[in-house]
Amino acid sequence: MSHLTAAAAAGNPALMTGPLPKGEIGYRGHDDVVLRGALYEVWNSICVSCGLPQKFTDTHIDHLIPRTVTGAGLLDLVRFHTLPTDFHIHRPANLALICQTCNTKKGNRLLKTLSMTLTLGTARSHATEVVRLVQEHVTARKVARWLTEAARADLSDPNTRREFEQHAPAITQTLALLDEDKADFLAERSFELDGYDVTVPLSLNARGRTAQAIIESVCGDTLTASLGDGLTRLLAELKEAVGARFHRKGSEDADWMPVETDRLDITLEFADFARRGDDLHVDFTGLVYAQFTATAAQSDDLGDGLVLLDAWAYQDGSFRLSLRWDLTESPDPQREVAVTFSSSYSDYSVTRA
Repeated sequence: MSHLTAAAAAGNPALMTGPLPKGEIGYRGHDDVVLRGALYEVWNSICVSCGLPQKFTDTHIDHLIPRTVTGAGLLDLVRFHTLPTDFHIHRPANLALICQTCNTKKGNRLLKTLSMTLTLGTARSHATEVVRLVQEHVTARKVARWLTEAARADLSDPNTRREFEQHAPAITQTLALLDEDKADFLAERSFELDGYDVTVPLSLNARGRTAQAIIESVCGDTLTASLGDGLTRLLAELKEAVGARFHRKGSEDADWMPVETDRLDITLEFADFARRGDDLHVDFTGLVYAQFTATAAQSDDLGDGLVLLDAWAYQDGSFRLSLRWDLTESPDPQREVAVTFSSSYSDYSVTRA
């Protein structure tokens, strides 16, 4: 009985799935934009499944333990994840932010993993803040609806687009006055990195947009070209490190083909910029997940033939991309790029084909 909840011990999963008491904050069977907005804020706009930052309009409310789970299946999950006595399917401690794509893929899968136990713990730690944010916004539901409708507006209609362009800047200015970081927006940049097309979510706040304007007006450069240069260097360094590992696993006469990029997921966020003497420094931080493969031929054990080697590797980690321009070289300052990578997880294997 030590880790069972009171409801589970009583054998009554209905206590954990029925309607919430009147007035209690939680999910009530529909898309509540205020609740979703609170989840969006406390989960830092990050999808709980893929780990990527999302536009608000592309997000859903996710039940970590699916709301379709009932009976013995629910009790089993309560035991496995050692859930507290006040657990309820629809309370914020079981809710997270998820993107539309991941929500479709997840469906109603029951995740009995340590990772899900940790995620439920994170949701539990966020629950009080979610409730506070919702309570603060209860009186502002009309504003929430209006803003959400504006975000979902069909901008292909000329009249709607004209009105949006006229009034949207005032909202951004208001957000910036409240808190500069609230004026963040999520943009996307497309890059071709070593023949691999990558779409990168890029988070810029008001200060980041100022840095972008300086890069373009003072340095005569573009943000996309600058970031592309840095990401190209990042990928080259990752592939070089992976290739060195592959070589160490093969024999000295192994003839390796170039390392190929099979998957590349990158997110970028503006960090800071500063004028230091005659130099302009602009920094970004990011997350990267990459998969690589390579093949090689080497002598067999008898030395009278060849065997093929197949290799794969994963790299997962964070990086810092630092850009520098020497403004004394005006009117055409040259860009310098530095990248530092910190691995949080890596794995690789070399096997005979």
